[in-house]
Amino acid sequence: MPFRERFDCLWCGNPHAVRARSDLEGWAQLCPTCLGKAGDNAFLRARLRSALGERGGASGSEGATRSITPATARTAGTPAAAG
Repeated sequence: MPFRERFDCLWCGNPHAVRARSDLEGWAQLCPTCLGKAGDNAFLRARLRSALGERGGASGSEGATRSITPATARTAGTPAAAG
């Protein structure tokens, strides 16, 4: 499932809003309470496992496609290449 900033928990139905795109809740679409129960429930464990993979794949692909240009290097505090 794709990341969602706001959702109704797939297990308990409670509405939830995440704080940041890195929050696992948005990838699993499970509230923090239900994520905490993942050790006891096969469905919750499967959603957690899937969410970890999706979040990891999304951050990996974004990092791999990002390029550094002289302008971004200067703003990051890295000396720009002479050119």
